[in-house]
Amino acid sequence: ENAAWSSNGTSVAGRSDGLGSALNRLYGPWGLYVDDNEVVYVADSKNHRIVKWEPGATAGQIVAGGKGSGNSSDQLNHPS
Repeated sequence: ENAAWSSNGTSVAGRSDGLGSALNRLYGPWGLYVDDNEVVYVADSKNHRIVKWEPGATAGQIVAGGKGSGNSSDQLNHPS
């Protein structure tokens, strides 16, 4: 399929009214991946986590990190 750019965007992950660490917020989103099922994965850099957003979801699910910056199995350091 071809993609078309539009000046009118739609939020599919996070909220547009500020930063935060709640699962309906992103803080420094950096990398983005959309799989074949239209699930969106976001590298939420400043929250040190990877968040998964199912189509129609109002909040994400942490799939990696989420316990601050570090090198433990439940930590990431500014993922991108």
